[in-house]
Amino acid sequence: MLGLALASLALSFLLVIGTIVAGMSSEELGMTMSYVTAGPLGFGLAATLMALLTRKSASNGVAVGAPLGCGCFSAIFFATLTMVFFVSIFPSL
Repeated sequence: MLGLALASLALSFLLVIGTIVAGMSSEELGMTMSYVTAGPLGFGLAATLMALLTRKSASNGVAVGAPLGCGCFSAIFFATLTMVFFVSIFPSL
């Protein structure tokens, strides 16, 4: 599970680099890319952290379920925070 979590984290960092490049070329494209990047970044960070913490767990269910559950929750949470920021806070800046 740790390998898959690290692969997801590497993919999310590539998306962050793509978001930076898109933001330099166009503000609207940068906002669109940040919507796309928020979920995988949240998943990659939380899943990797939980995979490291539960790597030596006695139960295989915990070692697999905790990274997946926390990763999915964090993906939804990061995506929601990004939407709230760009809909309510960013226009007033």
